[in-house]
Order: sequence, then structure tokens, then C-alpha cells
Amino acid sequence: MIKLIYISIQLIAGAYGLLMAGIYVGLKKIRDEESPEVGEPEKVPLTVLVVFRDEQENLPALLSDMADLDYPPELYEVLMIDDASTDGSVEMIEKFKQTHPSVPLRVMENRRRSASAKKDAILTGVEAASYDWILTTDADVRIPSVWLKEVSAFIGKHQPVMFAGKVRYAPGKSLLEEMQYWDWAGLQAWTVSAFGRGKPVLASAANMGFRKDAFWEVGGYEGNTQHPGGDDVFLLSKMKKRFPGQLKFFLHGSAVTTYPEKTWASLCRQRVRWAEKTSGVKDTRLSRTAWIVFLYQWVFVVLVAAAFWKIEWLAVAVLLWLYKSIGDVWIISEYFTVSGESSAYAYWRIFLVNLFYPFFTVCVVMRMLLYKKYRWKGREFSV
Repeated sequence: MIKLIYISIQLIAGAYGLLMAGIYVGLKKIRDEESPEVGEPEKVPLTVLVVFRDEQENLPALLSDMADLDYPPELYEVLMIDDASTDGSVEMIEKFKQTHPSVPLRVMENRRRSASAKKDAILTGVEAASYDWILTTDADVRIPSVWLKEVSAFIGKHQPVMFAGKVRYAPGKSLLEEMQYWDWAGLQAWTVSAFGRGKPVLASAANMGFRKDAFWEVGGYEGNTQHPGGDDVFLLSKMKKRFPGQLKFFLHGSAVTTYPEKTWASLCRQRVRWAEKTSGVKDTRLSRTAWIVFLYQWVFVVLVAAAFWKIEWLAVAVLLWLYKSIGDVWIISEYFTVSGESSAYAYWRIFLVNLFYPFFTVCVVMRMLLYKKYRWKGREFSV
């Protein structure tokens, strides 16, 4: 029995090592193939969609960034789609329009037609869009002033039907915030690597774009509206099947900045929502990677618990912790190098985070199994 356990641990560790090696290969490939955008950027007309619900606290920063966008006003529009806000979000945007008449911004009401309010809102925006290229971002992010200029140059150079851009977490001071920072950096590394290998699996609606005609050609979100979230990954999955080789990652563009969850409870709800949406995507690479990562962390937690019964298991747990932490440092540092980003923390802190993150992951999975509901934006959903 003990021998079988050791063999199982070795197999899981081997699978994780192969996963890290595959990510490195993808990062190296996209680094060798992609080059920074140069020359005068092409002026592509763009429609920006922002879905919001009760974002009065976050909107001032986003609206300030909208006012600073360095792009001709006659070549873009911002459609703010209100998803039944109950606070002063709409009034705040209307006031912004009065004080910034040069910003081409409109407020619209979400036209509900399915169980997914977010997908309905994006569909509402696509239907109303004046231009052929649609960009999406969130109401609780910060966007750089050169965002539209860089995107138009990227589109002009690569002519994709869909692209994903960089999203980074703003650094914080607590362990909770730092844990999210490193976790997201690892997820971004995997995302970029998958694009590098021509097999994209993830994208973030906080910094994403697609052609309107391609959206209609794949049927929009038809067949995916039973999932409340996942507007980004479901659309990506459809696009890569219909337009293989025409999806790109905007590696050298400026990143959109988002913020970590402030409490463990809100982070748990977020991860349950992420797990729910990705479980609906029929992609073996996505599910296989998720299982490898989860099993690795599950084994670590079990070994730590077993050490209270037999201290020898603690040495095995330490080896797994070191193995994973070294692999994470390797991949995340490579991602930062390839993308031109810099780390907000010292890399040795990944070792510290990896002592706690497996326990959190296991708790999230147990919560999903025991309580199959979660709340998001004031609404309750089932897993």
C-alpha cells in the first residue's frame, strides 16, 4: 500500500513537471515569434463594452481613465450596459457625460433574454455597436491611456478575428492579496503559453476583443447561456474551432489592472464561479490541467495531515512543496520576462504562498461539493 502511494505521488509530480515544461515551451515560442508593435498605429474604429452592476465605488477610477484615452473620439465609442444597478452607478455615469462631452459614451439597459445576465449584456452591446471591432473590459479595472492606440496597431499588424490581452493584479499588502497576485501570474503564464502553441484555452473579458461578424458567425453565446459566467472562455472556445490560427495574444500591449478580492469569503465565491464556468467548456486541455493542479495540491494537504500520524510523510510534503515552488518561480519569472512585465514582489515569496494556497484550494472544492450555490453581483446561482 505504501509503495502504491509513493508511485501515485511520483506520477502526479511527473505530470506537474510536464505541465510546467509545456508552459515554458509555449512561452518561448510566443517570445520568438512575436515582436513589439512598431510604426504609426492603424486607426481602427472600436466599440468598447463595459457591463456594470452596482459599481458606484469603482466607476470613478474607470471613468477617469476613459477621459484620458489617447484615441480620436470619432473612431471609438464606449457602451456602458447597466445590468439592473440599484445604487448610483447610472447617475454617476450620466454626470460624467455632462462634464466630459468629448468622450463618446452611451449608457444602455441590459436586455435580458436568458439565465446569464452578463452574456445578455454583451449581446445587447454587440447589437448596438457602431463599429466592427468589439473590445470588452470590466467596470472595476484601470485601463492605460494608450490602450485603444495599442490595440488598433495590433489589429492592423496581425488581422486576428479575436485577441486576448494582458491583465495584471494590483499588488496588495496582505497574504490574501499576494496569494491572488501569484496565482493570477501563473494563470497568465499558462494562458500566454497556450496561445503560443496555437491552442488557446483561456482569455479574460477584462482585456479582450473580437470582430463583430465573427461573433455572429459562431452564434454568439448560443448554447452557453445556462452558465451565468464564462462569456470570455465560451466565446474563445467557439472562435478557435471556427477560426483556427486566427486568435492571437496581445503580448506587448499594456496590461489592464484589476484588484484582488478583499476577503477570503469573496475570494472563495469568485473561485467557485470560475470553476463553474470552466467546467462547462468542453476542452480536454483545460480539464486535464485543472485536475493536475488540483491533485497536486490535494496530495500536499493529505501528506501534511498524515504527518500528524506518521512524521515521515512531512518530508515528502516538503519535497512536493519545494518542487512546485521552484517550478512556479521558473514559469512565472519566464512569463514576466517574455511579456515585459515586472514582478511586484520578490520571487522567494512564492514559497511562502505555496504553504497556504493548497489548503485554500481544497476548501473551495469541498465547499462546491457540500454547498452547490454561490452569490455573484447580488444574485444566487447553482453550481
